Amino acid sequence: MAPKDLQDRVPKASLELIYNKYWKDEREKRKRSFLRMFWEKADFDDQDPFSAFRKRVKDKMKLRKKAKYEIDSYKKMFEIRTNCIDVLHILNDTLKREQIKKR
Repeated sequence: MAPKDLQDRVPKASLELIYNKYWKDEREKRKRSFLRMFWEKADFDDQDPFSAFRKRVKDKMKLRKKAKYEIDSYKKMFEIRTNCIDVLHILNDTLKREQIKKR
């Protein structure tokens, strides 16, 4: 929305005519839509340096390998958990012993 003082300078019809003619000429010159989602996808082997949106090979799209479920890592985590629980029991027993001594 243009400010009021600028709206009166150029009629809306003129702006629409200029806008539509310019963009229509640009689309015809480029021979494709401005919206990339409507562009034809270039082949992966295409050597054209301006064809930035090529088809991708599915193997190259992978960024990381999927983590596999490993029994060894599960066993280690379980052992760490049991060790932490044992430490908590020892600390609770120590706390009880210290409270009894203070009485």
